[in-house]
Amino acid sequence: MNRVAAKHLGRARPGGRGIVPVLLAAALLMAGCASPRTLLSRRAAAGDYAPANVAAEPALPADLRRVAVLPVHGPGESERAAIALDPVVAVALQRQARFEVVTVSRADCRRWFGAPSFASTGALPHDLLAEIARRHQADAVLFVDLTAERSYRPLLLGLRAKLATARDTRIVWAVDEIVSADQPAVAAGMSRAAASTKGSVSATILDSIQSPSRFAAYVSDALFRTLPPR
Repeated sequence: MNRVAAKHLGRARPGGRGIVPVLLAAALLMAGCASPRTLLSRRAAAGDYAPANVAAEPALPADLRRVAVLPVHGPGESERAAIALDPVVAVALQRQARFEVVTVSRADCRRWFGAPSFASTGALPHDLLAEIARRHQADAVLFVDLTAERSYRPLLLGLRAKLATARDTRIVWAVDEIVSADQPAVAAGMSRAAASTKGSVSATILDSIQSPSRFAAYVSDALFRTLPPR
């Protein structure tokens, strides 16, 4: 499968329309992310974890109704952890109810494009977005990268995600965070979540905080809550 090395999410295409990267998205933020930022400020004031490295358009495009989610990309030894994150990411996205979510399997990704997953910052097959959109009748494609992972205490998870429109390859939302369970706001947020769902004793809450699967779900929820409003 030929790849176009110059076509990166977050890099302008020669002679084509540029794609907005995370680090160059200040204009988007200044243009008005009032709703997501207001929500983050309220959560931060309440002592809960609030992602900081977020770039987003003020609202989702009106025609963005269906999103195809690529498998989580975790290179080398991280691949097993990335595979375990696939259903966690899908569930967290569905909980936000911003759009319809369809998942692309690793087998299909390999069959169609020659690899089981793709990094949002790497070289992509030239027809990936268009082909995914055609096969899944999707308006946009979501890339998720596993950038850091620690499964022993204190738990740590790094995720990078980018939502790109299929029609004009525009990044409408991006987040890049490394979250540790020993961050006070994270520990407090997970404790409250565990208490609200279980209403149980502190030992059960401690078990929730130390569970890699629950930690991954908490981080995914926190990151996807920063998606632009409808």
